[in-house]
Amino acid sequence: MVQNWTIEVMVNFISGIPYFLSFSLLYQHFRKHKDPILFALMITWLTYGLYWISNGFAYLFLNTDIFRINKVLLLISTVSMIIGFNFMMRQNINPFEISIVILLNGLILYAIQDTSSVVIELLDNGDQTVAHSGNVRNLIFMLGIFMSIFYLYYTYKIYQISSEQNKQYALLVLIGAIIFGPVVIISFMLRLGTIIPGISALLSGIGVLLTTIGIQKSPHLIYILSAKAIKLNVVDEERGLTLYTYDFRPDLIDAEDALIVSVIESISNFAQEVLQKGRIKEIILDDGLIYISRSAKYKIHFILISNTQSRVLKQNLEVFVNMFINNFKEELNKRTTPVIEITEFKKADNVIPIAFPYIPSS
Repeated sequence: MVQNWTIEVMVNFISGIPYFLSFSLLYQHFRKHKDPILFALMITWLTYGLYWISNGFAYLFLNTDIFRINKVLLLISTVSMIIGFNFMMRQNINPFEISIVILLNGLILYAIQDTSSVVIELLDNGDQTVAHSGNVRNLIFMLGIFMSIFYLYYTYKIYQISSEQNKQYALLVLIGAIIFGPVVIISFMLRLGTIIPGISALLSGIGVLLTTIGIQKSPHLIYILSAKAIKLNVVDEERGLTLYTYDFRPDLIDAEDALIVSVIESISNFAQEVLQKGRIKEIILDDGLIYISRSAKYKIHFILISNTQSRVLKQNLEVFVNMFINNFKEELNKRTTPVIEITEFKKADNVIPIAFPYIPSS
């Protein structure tokens, strides 16, 4: 079998390396946390890497069948990217975004069956290559633009609300998206691939690796879009007294603390005494969620109200619980006396940035 060793072939093979490195870096975190976002991104980078490697084999053997079949990898990678970033934002899938991607991929898979949709042509340097033509070329370009805008939008949102301590890593994630998206599209429009064969594959791989390194350095970046805390209350269970309250978003809730506490206490008592099913840990609402943690020793409820379900918020609440108890043991023990100095607990404001370091406050 004649082999068509060209610069384009070698660049496409090399381009798989940053994708597989990105997969490996994410896999290290996935083994510990088993998070669906990490899993979706792992599948995205793995299948994208295989896509470019398979392109390399298509160029090497001038095989149009490989060039057609690997569009299945393109389908898997783009769909899994949508799922991954959707879960970053809202813990569910955006039907509009996923529908656009499935539609474009479906049209590509249909159009690619036409024998004239894939051709063998000459590059400017005289090398032979396999290329798309007609509708397939246009559809893949449209898919590329959509995915680039999608990728750039979500990573910009991450950069926009990231804390100062994580800004440099969020910037790395954003730069990766810029290279993967606008830079690759510009290189495609300028037909740089005819001058530097395989440049699009290499640039996209570099972009993905930069994004992954940013995530590896600060894994919580993938959660900050969905981790939207609204209000935190610390409640004396026996007296029904609010010891401490913190408003992450005072513009979203204007109810009195006493009302919030009484409702939670009523539901909790109903579950424990009437239903005898134990204490409530979460209350799921249509547009929000209430996390409830309890200190059995001090008989305190910690109530965190959020506008979305988030694993990182739940973890942050437990960190706050431990820090609050450790920092205010003396004050908590004073509750046995008739007078309780509630103002002492206001110092817990200093604990908030430590316990909730990745949660935007507005």
